[in-house]
Amino acid sequence: MANKAYRLAALGRLAADTRDGMGDTFGSLSGLALEAGSWRAAGEGCAGVFVTLPDRGFNVPEDGRFSDYPTRVHRVAFELRGATLSLSYLGTRFMRDANGALMTGLDPGPNVGEQLDVLVPSPRKGRAAGRICVDSEGIAIAKDGRLFISDEFSANVYCFSPEGDLQHIIAPPEAFVPYVGGDVNFSSADGTKVKRGRAPNDGLEGLSLTPDGRELYVLLQAPLMQDRRGPAETQRYTRLLVYDVPARGWPSSPKAHYVVELPLCGGRPGAEDVAAVEVNAISAQGGGWFVVLGRESFGFGAKERNAGKPIVFKQVLMGSLEGASDIAGSKYERRAKPVAPDGELEAEIAPVRLTPFVDIADEEELNRVGLSAKRATRERALLSAKWESMVLSPPLDAKKPRERFLFVGNDNDFRTRNGFMPDGRYDGGFEHDNMVLAFRVTLPG
Repeated sequence: MANKAYRLAALGRLAADTRDGMGDTFGSLSGLALEAGSWRAAGEGCAGVFVTLPDRGFNVPEDGRFSDYPTRVHRVAFELRGATLSLSYLGTRFMRDANGALMTGLDPGPNVGEQLDVLVPSPRKGRAAGRICVDSEGIAIAKDGRLFISDEFSANVYCFSPEGDLQHIIAPPEAFVPYVGGDVNFSSADGTKVKRGRAPNDGLEGLSLTPDGRELYVLLQAPLMQDRRGPAETQRYTRLLVYDVPARGWPSSPKAHYVVELPLCGGRPGAEDVAAVEVNAISAQGGGWFVVLGRESFGFGAKERNAGKPIVFKQVLMGSLEGASDIAGSKYERRAKPVAPDGELEAEIAPVRLTPFVDIADEEELNRVGLSAKRATRERALLSAKWESMVLSPPLDAKKPRERFLFVGNDNDFRTRNGFMPDGRYDGGFEHDNMVLAFRVTLPG
C-alpha cells in the first residue's frame, strides 16, 4: 500500500431515484451494518449483505418541511470483484413501536410522550399523534438478529426484536436530555433554542457492537450544549457511552462514559484550525479500541450555507479508551454540569484522543474510482458532503487478521428529481446517488 494503511478498491452506487419495497425513495445510508452470517471473502474480493438505515426521510428543516416517513431498514446485497462493487436492493422492513404502530420522521415540536417508561418525542395531534418520532442515525445488529437504532431527536437508543418490534428503550444520562426553558423538548426544527443537553441535529450518530456482541458503543455527534462554552475552537468535547449487553435482555445504564476530543479543521485547505469536525459513525473492535468517521459538511449535496466551500476534512480515525477518564455516574452525567467550562477541559478529565487512519478525501485514491475532492469537479464526480456510515469487515484471511475491508456510506438526503414519500411525490432538486466506498485497509499491529 506504499506508505498508506489503506487503498480505495471500489465505489458502489444505487441510483438516487431507487424505490424501496414500500414504494418510497430508497433514501440515505445513515447507518450501515453487516447482516449476521452473510460475510464471505475469497482472494481479493468479498460479498455479503448490508443492513442499511435511512434517516427521517426527505426534509427541509429551514422551510419547516418534514415527511411522515416510517422508520425502516433495508437489506442490500454487495459483491466486490476486482475494482467493481455491485450493490443490489433486496428488501425493506418497518420498525414498530411498543404499541405496534409505525414510527415517523415528522418533527415532534415540543410534544413529549412516554413508552416503556421512557420519554419519547411524540406529537399530540395530527396524523402522527401518539407515534414515536425518530431521526434514525446509527444501527447495530446482534448475532441473534436483535437490532439497536440510535436517534437524533431524543438521544435514545431503540432496541428491536429481529422482526422489528420495539422491546426496550435505552434512555441517555440526564445530561444528554434536551431542555428548552425548563421543559424537555426533542424538536430539531430551526429556531429551537436548547439550553442544555443534545443540540438540535447533533444527537446519537455513532452506534456499534463489539465483534463479540457484549458491548455497545454509543457516540454523540457533537458536544452537548453545556459543553459548548468558549470560542469555537474549544467546542470540541463530545461524549461516548459504553453499555454491557446481556445475552438475554437489554442494556440499561452505561457502564462507562468518556469524553472524546474532536479534531479541528479550517475553512479551507491549509488554513488555521478554527472549528471542530463532527463524528458520524463508530466501529467498536473490542479491547477498548475503535474507529470513528469524522468530517465537515462540504462537498456535493451540501446545504446552501455550505455550498461552494472546499472539502478540508473527511477522515476515519482511530481511538482507544486506554488512559481516558471514565465519568460514568459522576456529576457530569447529571443535568448541566459541563466537562469544559469556558472551553477548557476540566483538569480531572483525560479525554479520548483520535489519530488519523484513512483519509476519505485522498485525491489520488478518489481518482481511482472516478471521484474528486476538488471544488471545480463536475457535480456527480465531486465527493459527497455527508459520509455518515461505516462498517469494518471481519479479517479477509485468518492468517492475516489485520487485513480488512472498510466500507463507508453516504447520506444523500433523499435528493432526487423523482422522489416519493408517504406524503406524496417530491422534487429534491438534483440527483444524488447512494454510494459506498470500499477501502482495503491494514490495521495497526
